[in-house]
Amino acid sequence: MPFRVSSANCSSTIYPDVDTNYAFRFVHDSRHVWLDADFSLAGEMVVAERMLTRLSHSGCFSDSLAYRLLEAETLGQALFANVYGRFPTDQMRFAQYCAEVGVDEGIELEWAHEQAERVGA
Repeated sequence: MPFRVSSANCSSTIYPDVDTNYAFRFVHDSRHVWLDADFSLAGEMVVAERMLTRLSHSGCFSDSLAYRLLEAETLGQALFANVYGRFPTDQMRFAQYCAEVGVDEGIELEWAHEQAERVGA
């Protein structure tokens, strides 16, 4: 039976093409099913923790770029959406902020950037 993934929030991602983005979404969303985790913040945190743990076990630790990008993509976007009610406008920029300064400060920088763009528009 096919496993469908959402096409919501796909206009700005960190992936080079739509197929890669959908492949990641399949992996991420199937973790929700396997872990019996809903799509609440708590469920997203369970999935993010499991994915980051598996990445660490593969040799990509918290100081690696791969880890920081996955952390931004899973935990960071879930936290951003929980606080602001939506995903970051520019997910690539958000991931870059998180990779450079960490998730907490990355969330603050992205929100400030979005607000500055809104005022300048």
